[in-house]
Amino acid sequence: MMKNSDWFSSKDYAGEKTFLLWSSLTNTIPTLFWFLLYILKDEFIFEKVFNEINEHFPKEFFDNIQHISFNDNILHDKLICCIYLESIINESLRLYSNSMIMRKSIKNFEFTLHDKRKIFIKKNSLLRYILILLKMIQTILLLQINLFLIDL
Repeated sequence: MMKNSDWFSSKDYAGEKTFLLWSSLTNTIPTLFWFLLYILKDEFIFEKVFNEINEHFPKEFFDNIQHISFNDNILHDKLICCIYLESIINESLRLYSNSMIMRKSIKNFEFTLHDKRKIFIKKNSLLRYILILLKMIQTILLLQINLFLIDL
């Protein structure tokens, strides 16, 4: 936007920045809340995540950050190893995010709409949906979408 500032007014620029701020806060804060709730309410999950974080991010790692030229790749590589942490974040997003997500179907399936029309989905089709809508059609998909499930 700044490269083509002659195309955009100050109002356009402010609107875009407000949109970015709002969209980040819309999902980040609620997801963080639910993420912490699920970790703290279940001792087994808490222990798994706590041990995983301590294994990949020991105290010495943070003590040495000031003394080394910190590389984002180091942090990225360590975060990739935190599979339980990632699972909880993904599950929190699945349950409480308002965003649209995309998934690939793992098999052929069909379902009937209220007016008797049938929808056919082929294996490996890309599906886009808003999570709040998925909660409304959980009986069609036969999922326990309100159940917090992590890969432990």
